[in-house]
Amino acid sequence: MSSMDEIRVVVDHRESRTLVSKYLMELQINLTFQSLTVADYVVSNKVAVERKEVNDFINSIFSGRLFSQCQRLREAYEKPILVVEGDLKKALLLRNIKLSSLYGTLSSVVLDYGIPVVPSPTSKATAIFIYRLAYREQVLRDEVLRVRSKPKLIDLEKKQVFFLSGLPRVGNKLALELLKSFSNPYNALKSIVETKIIQSSSGKTLKVEGPVNKVKGFGPLKIKEIKKVLLGSDEK
Repeated sequence: MSSMDEIRVVVDHRESRTLVSKYLMELQINLTFQSLTVADYVVSNKVAVERKEVNDFINSIFSGRLFSQCQRLREAYEKPILVVEGDLKKALLLRNIKLSSLYGTLSSVVLDYGIPVVPSPTSKATAIFIYRLAYREQVLRDEVLRVRSKPKLIDLEKKQVFFLSGLPRVGNKLALELLKSFSNPYNALKSIVETKIIQSSSGKTLKVEGPVNKVKGFGPLKIKEIKKVLLGSDEK
């Protein structure tokens, strides 16, 4: 069993000047800074943390970056964790973002990628959380600390699935269905753009109409979210 003075956390070099790293040092954690291809903080062979301040979190939703990062975390670590740091309620008000959109994304992170989302009010709270994770893994469970990189994608199909799985609320299973239905990512993206969202006169979404209609799991809200990322607007 590891002792308290042997607790170590590997930190991405971009986090070296953050308050989180400063507070971890104050907690007498041994930090190793290096360039990480996946995650911001690694506490064991199984557990890694991706930390996002609220504004970066919101930006990553609309750019689609969040989902590709979740995909890489899921492939590299058995127990990845997403920490969202800061006043999320205030950020949503300032950006005029609906709660339904936020929780739609969070539900995708939890259900499609199997990654728990932990809210953190401050950098100090984040540091304490990472410390407790490291303590449980290294002291109580005697887990090895090992950095993992994103698994190499061996063949073309795996690369294509990985690419499509980065779309909002898609993931591996639906990405594979898209690939089977449309042969390649280009055809899949083109088909999504060509798919229309049919609405009633009251504005209530009824169904999708177009090429993607034949693929199970692609409802109006998902199509709308993907098209917004692809086209940069709320085009139907």
